Parts: sequence; C-alpha cells; structure tokens
Amino acid sequence: MSHFTRHRIVIVALLCLIAFRADAQDGGARRIFYIGLGLYSEQWSENDVVDLATRLQSVSRLRVLPAFASNVSPARRRYPVADDATVAALIGAAARQAGPGDLVFVGISTHGAPKLLARKVGNAPPTELSARELARWLAPL
Repeated sequence: MSHFTRHRIVIVALLCLIAFRADAQDGGARRIFYIGLGLYSEQWSENDVVDLATRLQSVSRLRVLPAFASNVSPARRRYPVADDATVAALIGAAARQAGPGDLVFVGISTHGAPKLLARKVGNAPPTELSARELARWLAPL
C-alpha cells in the first residue's frame, strides 16, 4: 500500500468518524457535499478525487453528493476544467445547499510546496495556487 493511499484512507476514516459523531450529537448530519478537485493535468489527479468519493460513499452512513472538476484534458472530458469560475460555482452551490446538519468536504489532488498548490491544465505550464487564494476559494463555506 502506497504512502498516499494510507493517508487517503486515514482521511476518509477521520471524516466518517466526524460524520458519525455529528450525526449522534445533533441528530442531523444528513449529507456530505464532496467537492473533488483534480488540479493537475495528469490522470492520477482526477483518479484520486474520484476514488476518494467512491470510498466515502462506501463507508459513510450519510448521503454523499459528489461534484468534480478536473484539469485532465482527454479527447472526451468527463468533468469540467478546475478553473476559478468552476471551483467558485461548485463551492457556491455546496454553500447554498448545505444545511446546519450537513458536512462539506473538499478533496484536492495535485503537486505542491509549502503554502502553495500547483495547477496545470493540459500541456500549459503549471501555475501556482497560493494559500491565500485557496482560502478565498473556500470562504463561502
């Protein structure tokens, strides 16, 4: 089992524990809004966020509502490009629809360094997503 896979399983397990605890405490965590963002243009980035949604659906007692954006550029695209407008739309939709008993979970797969994540679409050179910009993306939540 790879280092990344172990961490992914731990994240899912922790999220499920939080969900179960919230469900038991306030009698109401009904749904998990999962936003998966594959920010790198290689297939593994998209696969990571889709696989995490699948695992979350298989282990959670809650209804999981997945939404994806991916920077993979195949001949036939499965998900919208993870550009600023798409990410804002996905996060905005989750923020508007989530109620007090719901959870919103954003999964991101890409390369990165301290205080920044890499974004790469197709064959274009990678660009940086700073911690400050990521915080602005997530602010509606």
